[in-house]
Amino acid sequence: MVTLEPMTTEEVGTWLEHSVIDFAEDLRKSRDLARGEALAKADTMLREILPQGERTSGHDFRWITDEGLRVGRIWLGPSPDDDTTLYIWDISVDDEQQGLGYGGATLDLVAVQARQRQLTGIALSVFETNASARQLYERKGYVPISSADGHVLMRLDLKDA
Repeated sequence: MVTLEPMTTEEVGTWLEHSVIDFAEDLRKSRDLARGEALAKADTMLREILPQGERTSGHDFRWITDEGLRVGRIWLGPSPDDDTTLYIWDISVDDEQQGLGYGGATLDLVAVQARQRQLTGIALSVFETNASARQLYERKGYVPISSADGHVLMRLDLKDA
């Protein structure tokens, strides 16, 4: 059974350090940037989203677990432009655990939590080149809203789902 378990402050800090490197690599590929430029951009974006780091109000960092086994991680927080929408800032399932249903189960769990909080939707951004993730989101009812800079903004309307 998939659950979302809280990360410690130290775990969040370590994860964010690695996450910015991974995000920079995705930026580099999607926008054809030099490594240094992509890393600087990723770092700047992360600092804008989390001005107080992992203690920034409204942000929640969780392990995706199955019977106590950590299989991935998720970062939830407020939407940058709609306070009735939960935003999935990052979701990742470990490579060796992909294809086993953990991503879909996590999205289902997040939808339940968002409904309990009486939010109207869930949004996320996915790289245009990440076809498998986009397919998963579409299967779960997320629809593309806009596209820019190699990203597709997708939303699940909880009133319709």
